[in-house]
This record gives sequence, C-alpha cells and structure tokens, in this order.
Amino acid sequence: MMIAILNGTHSDIEVTKVASRLSKETKEKLSLVYVIRVPRNVEVDREISSLTERAEETLERMEKLSRNMKTRPVSQIIQSRFIGSAVVSHAIEERAKTIVIALPPKFDYVESYLLNESLEYVLKHAPCSVITCRPSLSAGSNPLGRGV
Repeated sequence: MMIAILNGTHSDIEVTKVASRLSKETKEKLSLVYVIRVPRNVEVDREISSLTERAEETLERMEKLSRNMKTRPVSQIIQSRFIGSAVVSHAIEERAKTIVIALPPKFDYVESYLLNESLEYVLKHAPCSVITCRPSLSAGSNPLGRGV
C-alpha cells in the first residue's frame, strides 16, 4: 500500500502525480488520504462541514488525476488534532510500504509551520519509506478550488 497525503493546496497535484507514477511502477495499491486538522475547541469526531467539503472536493480532483494516469486509487478522510500522528497511525494500520507527502512551500509561514511539524513527526515515526515532494515555486499554495 502506498499512501499519498493531501492537504487541499496546489502541492496535492505533485503528490498525486508522484504517488500515481510510483504506484503504477511498483504495482502497489494507492490510497489518497486527506487529514482534516480538528481544532482543540471542537470534538475530534464532530464533522466540520466546510472542512469536509474541501476534503471531498480535493479527493475527487486528485482521484480523477490519478485515474487519468491509469491507477485506481481509493480515498479516505481522516480527522485528527495532529496530522503527523494520524498519518503514521494510518500507515501502520494499512501496513503501508510508502508514504508520499508534500514539503511546505518556502514562502507560506503558517502552512510551512503546520506542515513542518507534521512532516517532522512523520519522518521520525513512519514505519515505512517516506517520499517528499515540493511543487514548483510558481505553483504557489493556493487552495484547489479553481481551475485545477
């Protein structure tokens, strides 16, 4: 099993392309996973409709991209307070061989901080190989809502 971690930014395209190519080459099943970070003031299992909609839209687009690359991904939304530990737990449960995750954009401080914290946790605790990728700087970190 190969797990591609999505976050609703332009980097999802690169993560999906890399994971789809590798999945096809290695013949590993591909799972597209969107982790919703739940704020502390909200129950962790309570659905936050705006975040769920964003996750569903992202997964739908990335599933389409992956299918166009001749793979058959499955997708899943996970809610957690901590993205890194959710990714590692999911990788353990699924007996993943590989995690593909984005490096944060160099110019977005808030996103960079959250992703660096999560990425650091994944790199330290993952039970499998971790492949990191970063989209070109011109791609930006705009949410995947339009034109993708």
